[in-house]
Amino acid sequence: MSKKAKHKSDSKKPPSLELGKRSRRKSAASFRAGKKGVVSRGRLFALAGAAVLVIVAFTLLLAFRDVPRMVQHGYAERMRAYLGIAASVALLGAVGLTVAGVRAAKHIDVLAERLTAEWRYLQSQGLSSLRQTSALDLAVLLFIMIVGSWLRARYLGQPMRYDEAYTYNFYGRFPLTVSLSAYDSPNNHLLNTALVHLSTVLWGNYEWAIRLPAFLFGVATVPSVYLLSRKFAGAGSALVAASASAVWPVLVEYSANARGYSAVAFFFVVAVAAAHKLLERDILLLRIALVCASVGMLYTTPAGIYAFATCWVWLGVGVLVQHRYRQMGELRRRRRRATDHARKSDQRESLGVDLWTVVGLGLVCGVILLMLYGFPFVVGGLAGVLQRSDIRPLGLRAYLAAAPGNLVDIAELVFRSIPLPVAVVTVIFWSIGSTTALAGRDLWRKAIAELPEAGLLAALFLTLVQRQWPYTRAWIFVVPLLLVGTARGLEAAFSTLSRVVGSPIRRLKAIALPLLAVGVAAWSAAALASSGSISRSEDTGYSPDARNATLYLSGKLEEGDSVIVRVPSDAPLMYYFAREGLGLEYFKPHQPKRVFVYVDTQRERVEGVLGAFGVRLPEGEVPKQIWEGERATVFEVDNFLTS
Repeated sequence: MSKKAKHKSDSKKPPSLELGKRSRRKSAASFRAGKKGVVSRGRLFALAGAAVLVIVAFTLLLAFRDVPRMVQHGYAERMRAYLGIAASVALLGAVGLTVAGVRAAKHIDVLAERLTAEWRYLQSQGLSSLRQTSALDLAVLLFIMIVGSWLRARYLGQPMRYDEAYTYNFYGRFPLTVSLSAYDSPNNHLLNTALVHLSTVLWGNYEWAIRLPAFLFGVATVPSVYLLSRKFAGAGSALVAASASAVWPVLVEYSANARGYSAVAFFFVVAVAAAHKLLERDILLLRIALVCASVGMLYTTPAGIYAFATCWVWLGVGVLVQHRYRQMGELRRRRRRATDHARKSDQRESLGVDLWTVVGLGLVCGVILLMLYGFPFVVGGLAGVLQRSDIRPLGLRAYLAAAPGNLVDIAELVFRSIPLPVAVVTVIFWSIGSTTALAGRDLWRKAIAELPEAGLLAALFLTLVQRQWPYTRAWIFVVPLLLVGTARGLEAAFSTLSRVVGSPIRRLKAIALPLLAVGVAAWSAAALASSGSISRSEDTGYSPDARNATLYLSGKLEEGDSVIVRVPSDAPLMYYFAREGLGLEYFKPHQPKRVFVYVDTQRERVEGVLGAFGVRLPEGEVPKQIWEGERATVFEVDNFLTS
């Protein structure tokens, strides 16, 4: 190898791996300077961390003071105990950082140097990739982002749906101390609940403000899919994948629905991207990104465990396979010629993250999640969740009998509102990409490194261990995986054509794929917006007339009146009642004078709604229809009997 080539090869090493003695000498010098009166950077970090812990402790103590007026007595004692312990731990941590800041400064300096060097390395890689991306590709990506944002924004003001209205009614509108301590229902997606609360505190109680966190996660998923696809395919194919993610119906739908599923999809893409890079090179910043994204998935909803299993099992098996192949190959030959110090550096550079590090990162995720979920588990308990029949294990025979139907439901979720030809073409290109990844001499190595979809086998095995199938929408993270695989297939198809035909195909690819991405975004967005499939989706409870019915009833209701409504129309109606200042006492009156019945005419009849609440009509009595909407009717009943 020439000196020039050797220098070029060395320049590709992450700066974090080249810190060595120079960094330690620099950190020691800054530490000695701190003793002479100059505050070192490590000491500043320690003091800043102590200040953050003091603020956290102060916030917890304020919540501790207000607990009795917010929570019932039985829960209040447990909540105050938990908050008191957490505040004490934060204060002790602040004292420890302040006292030990001088001693720890040297180590913090080394850590700061490493993180800074890694950030510069990743930044240089990003800038290098950006310079290699044509102006046409960047313009197309910007266009895709605008189309995806516009399409999602169209649905931010639609009437509230059952699940999101229930979340806000019973969790989001309360102080975080209360809402994050209650896990009596899987409907409480804790991270989403916290973000919804903060959004409505800042912007007010509006539909768009409640959906803003889901919207932002949905918009961020589009460039994330592009960046992940670039790891498996070229820029043009990645643009097609990003374009599809911008207009894919189920991704758009849950980006305008105040639930946590768009957050799970985003965090999953980030976690897979970080894991893929860690297979190549062990970088501390990427470890942090992987842990944060994984915690985000699971703190949003425990149903994120399937996305978590897909990513982490793929990463773990990938580490084992990559380690074995690289040990048997080039690394072993290079070690024979290297000195002890160079040998260790080469090992770190070539092998990437090792299995014990992956296990350690998993334990870190577990500790963080234990602290986050400890609050609702200790305060509110798990009784409300554990009593639900939909999470109890099935018998093995019942589980296997339900498997085909659930797999079909997952496929229907992924391809919901997608034209059949588009679905077929997508599956074909995904199959081409998967087949290409499996080809070659290093079959297992390539399969693991290039096929994150292989981790889905772990997620399916997890359902077997649980003997229970989750809600179908918990599998929304499969969509980005499918699109990344499709980009890989497009790239493989064009590469094959290029080898057969030659340079004309390569020139065509540089223009055809960006134009295809623009066409997919423009045509699909227009078709989806005009179809109305998202606004009429029944997936999380559709009640389009709740807002208008509330405005009508606000001028009719009097003290002692009762409003009768069934799921899934009750939560949206309650949301609008509370927002209009009508109060929720109308839904549970004592000995009502009049009854107003809200009936979804596509699901039920007025007699069925009355009967569900133990209300009977005298013989010959007919409810009086007083209002009619798109698909709901309101009846007034003055003469009735109760059982």
